[in-house]
Amino acid sequence: MSQGGEEMSTEKISLTLRFPTELNEQITSVSKALGFTKTNLIRLSIYEYLDQDTLPDLNSTLTEFNDFKYRMVLNINQSTYQILERQSEAYNLPINKLLVYSSKRALTYYSKLIDKLGL
Repeated sequence: MSQGGEEMSTEKISLTLRFPTELNEQITSVSKALGFTKTNLIRLSIYEYLDQDTLPDLNSTLTEFNDFKYRMVLNINQSTYQILERQSEAYNLPINKLLVYSSKRALTYYSKLIDKLGL
């Protein structure tokens, strides 16, 4: 399949993530309230919060967590992986920490939305 003259890769990439237990519980709760899977919420957070020129509050968001005990597998496509690679190089951080950052930012937004909607 081609778009704009470029070949679109259908290759899936599997990442094994380590998330803080507390963050995993929050992701589970919010994704259920919204009718999303956890992986879809995390994928959405990549595009919303990592596909940016700057990552506001990056360091302060990451210092909130220190136990990375929960493991999960995230399947993504090549374009999503390129976003993660680009930011990993730009900020000299592991992809896992970037995913914790984007997930936390998404949780903050969606938690407020859930409260407003009374879900």
